[in-house]
Amino acid sequence: MAKRRNFSAAFKAKVALEALRGDQTLAGLAGRYKVPPNPITKWKRQAGEGLVGIFSGKPASQDVAHEAEVYSGRDAPSPGHAPEMAKLTLAA
Repeated sequence: MAKRRNFSAAFKAKVALEALRGDQTLAGLAGRYKVPPNPITKWKRQAGEGLVGIFSGKPASQDVAHEAEVYSGRDAPSPGHAPEMAKLTLAA
């Protein structure tokens, strides 16, 4: 059975940065660094999410958690409000 490879954070950052640049295809990067495409896609996504934290002054995980809370349906009107909403019309 093959041993699972562990990659350093520096290596992941290097590959993710190249993937974000878009100078080379995902398949090209995978062949160049001898890494399957799926981890490269994951590292690229993580790097993009991490950049949000750099520019917002807070970790990206806080932004993601806030968006998940907002869009989870908690803010949706309760079923008891449906008749009131049905009465609303748009003015032309």
